[in-house]
Amino acid sequence: MALTHVCMWKDKSWKRISAYEAAKLFPYGASAYSGLFMCELCGQYVSLVNGSIQNSHFRHSASEENKDCDDRSESYSYSNFFQAENHNLPIKLKINSSKTFSLSIGFISLPDRIMRDKGNYKIYISGEENYTYSFDRLNKGTVTYLDIGNKPADKYRISISPSLDGIRSFWPSDIKGIDRRGTLFDKETGKRIPYDADVQVGHEYYLLTGITRLGYHRTISKREVCIQTVGWQNWRIYEISALEFSKEAASFFLDYHCRLTDEPITMYPIWPIHIESPYIIYHKSKQINIYFKGNAETKLAPVGSIVKYPYNNPKLLSISSIDRQQLLSAGRTEVLKYMYFWEAELNKKGYLPKVVVCDINGDEINSGKHDVLPNKNTICIIPETDGFFNVILKGIVIEKYNIIANQRFEYDNVKYEYSIDIFQGLDCIWSASFERVNRVDQNDEDELLSIVKNLKGKRIKIDHSIGAILKYFDSNSPIKQWLYKQIKNGYISADAKKHIRKYVEQNR
Repeated sequence: MALTHVCMWKDKSWKRISAYEAAKLFPYGASAYSGLFMCELCGQYVSLVNGSIQNSHFRHSASEENKDCDDRSESYSYSNFFQAENHNLPIKLKINSSKTFSLSIGFISLPDRIMRDKGNYKIYISGEENYTYSFDRLNKGTVTYLDIGNKPADKYRISISPSLDGIRSFWPSDIKGIDRRGTLFDKETGKRIPYDADVQVGHEYYLLTGITRLGYHRTISKREVCIQTVGWQNWRIYEISALEFSKEAASFFLDYHCRLTDEPITMYPIWPIHIESPYIIYHKSKQINIYFKGNAETKLAPVGSIVKYPYNNPKLLSISSIDRQQLLSAGRTEVLKYMYFWEAELNKKGYLPKVVVCDINGDEINSGKHDVLPNKNTICIIPETDGFFNVILKGIVIEKYNIIANQRFEYDNVKYEYSIDIFQGLDCIWSASFERVNRVDQNDEDELLSIVKNLKGKRIKIDHSIGAILKYFDSNSPIKQWLYKQIKNGYISADAKKHIRKYVEQNR
């Protein structure tokens, strides 16, 4: 059967191409072994048939290992392949301190009319194991993640008892689960990457797979994070990232049904005034304007009008709302991103975007005052939405950096007397200052000298590291004069050196 979802490597990315377009480039056709054309649905190379008897078309090879491609058995329309309402619920991967993992499904907040009398209803989740939750577990206005254990299933079924009208617009009955051959998750958020989604160079992902060993790929960085035996199956988690933008790296991710790109799908509302929570935009207008960027189509459910200004990329989408609840989806072969627009009174509390700030060891750093600098003077910032942060010294902004949603940013020059403010939009959502605490016994060099002079114990040879300590002290410092004597002798007390180094680290 002729294939309808085929891509070709062009301009540093896999881009969809029709058989007609391909025939112009290769009038004599091309075999699957050429590696020119790849099926978007199964990630296998396909042939271009261009003969005098049959019209030009793409075709799978009979010798392929994977015969499960949807395009083998069904014919899909190019423009109508995905339906706006056919989305999955998010699945989150959590790696525990014991090097084991667990999974959870995120349930999108429901309208008040559905959530009424919620205590009478149950949620049933079936996969490799069965789970039951009361509606009382659901948080209003945000996503609620419910645990589904550590036994990955290729599909999860969601049922509600008693039945609820309208709930299938928000929670599908079947959710695509974990592919034994490998499923990608975003490392920072833990969320599963949707089928056919965009991935980026340098961004880190987790690969959960039941395959024993991954092959070597020159342009892919990978590190095994943990291995867990679940029943008869060994599941491994690898930390994965693309080192460069290349066909090899793109082909690696295409094997897991993801596209390597430098232009990921982005969409967010810019007008009217609205209140935003995960996946839901509350507004009070018949016209909604959306910023959209990326290689994907957009659709509405219920069907409505989408006007694009301009028609290139990025673009402004203008949506005419014909229903109190409108679903906007972006996708190619499946829904990749979506958001609900709910027409309602703006008397709700806004959702404050989250930001994770931690040191290089992953330990979280809270807002407020700190009297100790982070390890290696470095903080790591992972924002939920685009924004920026300012580095402030004595009330003056001395550095400013942009930060991108879900991308890790490391700042390695934190010093005492610095303040750091992180903004998303125009809101400051995190702020911290680093202030040196005066300690009398450490700031008094005469007292320090008295301590180190009386330290006995093991003596060690003077090495080059003593030079970094000398730079800290003034030329008239009694500590510096004492250190020069030790250098002349060639030896120093190990405890004295350790004591002085600690003093320098805490006071520089």
